[in-house]
Formats: sequence, C-alpha cells, structure tokens
Amino acid sequence: MTRRRRRKQVTLEDALGVCAWCGKQIPEGSEVFSIGARFRPGVEVEHERNVIELALTPTRKALAIVPTEDSEARRAGYDLLFVLCSEECGTSLRRVLQGQIDIFESRLGA
Repeated sequence: MTRRRRRKQVTLEDALGVCAWCGKQIPEGSEVFSIGARFRPGVEVEHERNVIELALTPTRKALAIVPTEDSEARRAGYDLLFVLCSEECGTSLRRVLQGQIDIFESRLGA
C-alpha cells in the first residue's frame, strides 16, 4: 500500500504573494495584476475567502481566491480572483480561461 502525502494547505496570504500563472513569488511592494472570473450560471463555489487550485490544462494549475460575499470583487460580479505578477502572465492566463469558456467568463484587470 502506498501512502499519500498530505498537501500543504495554501493560505490566502500564500496566494496573494504568488503569481497564479507562472508560480513566481511576487515581491512585497511590487505592482500586482489580477483577473476576475465568473462561473457560468448554476455553478457555485462555497469556499469563500479560501484558495482553490484549478487544473486549467493537463499540465497547468492555477491558484484562485474565492472572494467573500461582501467584497468589492463579488459586488463587481466575480466568483474568483487570480493574482498575477505581470500583464504577460495575465494575458496567458486569460487565453487559457477563454479556452475554458464552458466554465468561466473572464476579464483582465489591474
């Protein structure tokens, strides 16, 4: 029998300091970019204020933050937030999200 290693729980603070696309640490005080995404009607995520890992392609996973109901992101209509280190990473992530259009609708923001 093989033991499964427990994966470290990724915290909100972790997700705010790592690029959702390239995985690089984002230095404190650096410019940060974000993409807000909406799920299609009928899809719900109940992990408010938590971080979830999404498999976007067979080889690429991204960390996404589930905003609270009273957050500015939720009021703007977003179900998920992706933190990014650059516009280039944002463009790459947005391209993949557009390929997942059956699940997400996304927009790039700063």
